[in-house]
Amino acid sequence: QRLLRRHQPREDPLQRRHNHSLPPRRRLGGTHSLRERVGRRVLRRVALCASPRRRAPPAPPRGRPCRRERRRLLGGGGEGGDSLPPDHGDQLWARPAVLEHGVDLLEGAERLEGRDRDGHLGLVVVVLVVLRLLAVKLGRQRLIWVRLDRQRRPHRENLKQEWQPGTAAAAAVPILAAAAAAAAVRESMSELTVAEVRRHMDASGFSAAFIRPSSDNGRLESGLIISWVQTRGRLEKGSGDSGKDLVMMREGGFPEVLLSGVAGLSEAVFSPSGVSFAVQTKDALLLGDTADLSTRSWVTLRAGESFAGRPTWVREESVLFAVSGGEPKRDRLFMHKRGQIKSERGGPLFVAAHGGALLNWDHSQDEDDAAHIAVVHRLPDAMLAEIVLMDHRDRGLDDRSGSKVVAVDCRQEYCTPQVGFLAPDALDGPPGPSLLLRLNALPLLNGGHLCDAERLKTLPKDAVKEAVHGLWLIEDLKAPRLSPVHMGPPNRIDVFSGSYGRPGAAEGFRLDPSRCRVFLSARTTGTEQQADGVPISYSDDLYELSAAAEGDGSLELLPLRTATHEGGPGKGCKIPVAYGETGGDRGQGEVLVVYHHRSPTARGDLWLASQSKPNRFCSWRGGASGREARLTKTMPLSLQRKLLTPTEVMVRNEAAPHCGGKALPIHALRFAPEGDGPLQPLLWLHGGPMCQLSFDYNPLLSWLASCGYLVLAPNFSGSTGNGLGFMNRVMADGCGVADLSDCLACAEYLKTEARKVEPRLDTSRGVAVAGHSWGGYLASMCLLQHVGGESVFSCGVSMAGIADWYVQQRHTEVRYYDYALMGGWVYEKEVAARAREASPITRAAELRAPILVLHGDKDIDVPFQQVPPFVEALRRSTHGGAAVEYHAYPGEGHGIAGTEAQADVLDRLRTFLRVNLKPWDFTDNPHGEVAAY
Repeated sequence: QRLLRRHQPREDPLQRRHNHSLPPRRRLGGTHSLRERVGRRVLRRVALCASPRRRAPPAPPRGRPCRRERRRLLGGGGEGGDSLPPDHGDQLWARPAVLEHGVDLLEGAERLEGRDRDGHLGLVVVVLVVLRLLAVKLGRQRLIWVRLDRQRRPHRENLKQEWQPGTAAAAAVPILAAAAAAAAVRESMSELTVAEVRRHMDASGFSAAFIRPSSDNGRLESGLIISWVQTRGRLEKGSGDSGKDLVMMREGGFPEVLLSGVAGLSEAVFSPSGVSFAVQTKDALLLGDTADLSTRSWVTLRAGESFAGRPTWVREESVLFAVSGGEPKRDRLFMHKRGQIKSERGGPLFVAAHGGALLNWDHSQDEDDAAHIAVVHRLPDAMLAEIVLMDHRDRGLDDRSGSKVVAVDCRQEYCTPQVGFLAPDALDGPPGPSLLLRLNALPLLNGGHLCDAERLKTLPKDAVKEAVHGLWLIEDLKAPRLSPVHMGPPNRIDVFSGSYGRPGAAEGFRLDPSRCRVFLSARTTGTEQQADGVPISYSDDLYELSAAAEGDGSLELLPLRTATHEGGPGKGCKIPVAYGETGGDRGQGEVLVVYHHRSPTARGDLWLASQSKPNRFCSWRGGASGREARLTKTMPLSLQRKLLTPTEVMVRNEAAPHCGGKALPIHALRFAPEGDGPLQPLLWLHGGPMCQLSFDYNPLLSWLASCGYLVLAPNFSGSTGNGLGFMNRVMADGCGVADLSDCLACAEYLKTEARKVEPRLDTSRGVAVAGHSWGGYLASMCLLQHVGGESVFSCGVSMAGIADWYVQQRHTEVRYYDYALMGGWVYEKEVAARAREASPITRAAELRAPILVLHGDKDIDVPFQQVPPFVEALRRSTHGGAAVEYHAYPGEGHGIAGTEAQADVLDRLRTFLRVNLKPWDFTDNPHGEVAAY
């Protein structure tokens, strides 16, 4: 600043154009520091300029850059960043140049000042946006070192340039090359933007098929074809720049867009041979041809109707599809054949109960007179689902003749139940097809399984706790009897793995076109694993359902071991998509499995795994060698470079209720950025509670960690993916008790054990807690816990969280969910006391720490009516540490959807945590401005 005051440069035309709209004190060349202006987000570009007062010198001699290059070159800098080295002080050549920095916010910058060859003052701006020591070698010119602390403040003592002796050209740095190198590193190390955290544009609905054309189909060659749905980004809620595109790509070809800007577009469902596909839109079912990638309308919906679920092919000529809405307002299952007039629709094959829904269905692929249909029917009490087996014929509205309930799933919220018919020759059993079922919780009674949902409601609650989950098989459809599929030791394999985020592909087991092979994703689970040394991991792997080695006709799971293949994607969530074979006879060729993979650093793409094919039921025993290849790359590299890979850790809850005095292991993901600056601890709690934070894509947690926090995201009691008993811990008297106990154990872990593995952890201002939905509810409960008169957590954020169970059950649209969690209605005598104790509003006046409450005023999942009274109760606290910040978002529901509202949520979250969790300093924290003296 002293140099700027002594040698005020003349404003050049480019600088004048940039400054014309700025106040005098904020213009380039003014006396205010550049760091202040950048900190206030005034500059969206960085001007690198020297102000020549005379014409440029003649063409340089050999060894110096030409005149054209001189406009793109910049030399400058020196030890400490204050001035140019004496030997090279005449090498600052530049016309005014503008470098687009490519980020939305710069939080720090340094300047190097010197004179050009004509003696005129120049300003070099070095943008510091890296988080660790950076070495960029620009050809043979120069080695630049830049270092920044975790709060993005520059270390002047670490800013240096190593000069190479020689000609003048050795001191010149190509500014465009420097910009490109810095941009690549900046993208890899800078924090995520709002658009990347809450991204509207993404790829989902992945599907694939191995085409097997018939001999008379000369238009089509065999091979792999893949498809996905590309969701367009939108600038703001309700804008027209949205919609979905259907993209397809043949093997060895390029992506082609079949449909563009379509509302309500679903994934492409390929026929068994892959020559046709069906796609659902907002108002029609389309039939497509993979030969020329054409589509035509097949079925049109009537007024008020919408599609439900995913269509299923019946051989090559028909599809099963479900419709909701219209008249009557119930889910209905239909079949439509090729050549049938699209406006004509036969009677429904099945009609759901009032308040119920159709979740899944399949067809035995037999001719119509011998065909069977299996339906997963969710009952009005949505925790219950029944598996209905019926013959194929049109039925009236309430006609259940010819149908039979073969099983009841009493915990369908754990994961969607699934059914699928196997071919008659798939098993060495009775003739005819068999039925495979994936059930979350099959209640057992007197050695058999229960098929009556009404009777289930009359049984003691302990009977539900004894229900078992897994895969089941009905070999004889005429005399249905369930037999379990062998999955190793009891409660060790979970075939209901899922995620908190969008799956990207149709979840569940996948049948090959011949319906003789079954592939699925599963994971090893069970809270007792720590005793035998097997760690709990929320990462999936692929399995095949194969004939048991004993040869008794039973089935067992065999791992495909894709994680061990060379070049594979590694850990993450995997979903099988398609199956194919190469070669001819048995024992020759390869088995090909297409699957969808997601991980914390990968939003989701298709991969191909191949292994040798020894027999009909491909045995993967012994970890046979194989290979893997990536089929799609739909994720921006600039986004992928910013994401963090978490560490899976175990937190032991020594005081877990209902565990008989034994410690309960809690799986958690720990996110920490690279670098050596201090990290403050933040406990992030997922929603649900009946969901999970898998080893999966979640940019929000990476963003929080990049803001300088050590983020711990536990799968507390009530989460799925760790067995049915673990989920049941949060039911009835465990609601707000068992899960809260796990959260307190995680807080203790952050204060003690975490410091042993993360020396950067700074707990000087305590531990923060935050979450959305159920996580917001638990965050409120955590902030009201006291030890020794002080709050366990130093601050917290509750977003869309429950505050009053009475208001919640009365007004919510998911009443069945809250009924199951509370174990009854809140007005019942035995439930009322539990609801009062589990409501944060009951103890809101005891708040002793800062809290931020965010909620959409149109939320009907967690009704908004309970929030204003809760905030008023919080403000009645008289404790000196209590502080309440509250904001309601007009027009927003349970999930904040508007772009501006999403940006505001992240900004408030960032500011609140910085002020209440990070140590204060003399510049930007807590008030966010550069201090002036």
